[in-house]
Amino acid sequence: MNINIHSGPIDTPMVQKSKETAPKENGPATIPMGREGKASEVAELICFLLCDGSTYITGTTQSIDGGWGNCHI
Repeated sequence: MNINIHSGPIDTPMVQKSKETAPKENGPATIPMGREGKASEVAELICFLLCDGSTYITGTTQSIDGGWGNCHI
């Protein structure tokens, strides 16, 4: 199985720290869902990909970014 996971901004201590110096135009307002993702949401995707329900998924890139990637192409 070859699956890549592409995440957008995830609310982590490192992201919070970078907000102190990052320009405001890169904030949650630029994400179509209006917020950063949660680490638990990424974990749920990984759990799904590891379960029997995903055994026929292969060779894909799974985006978990709240639509952010669609705005920065």
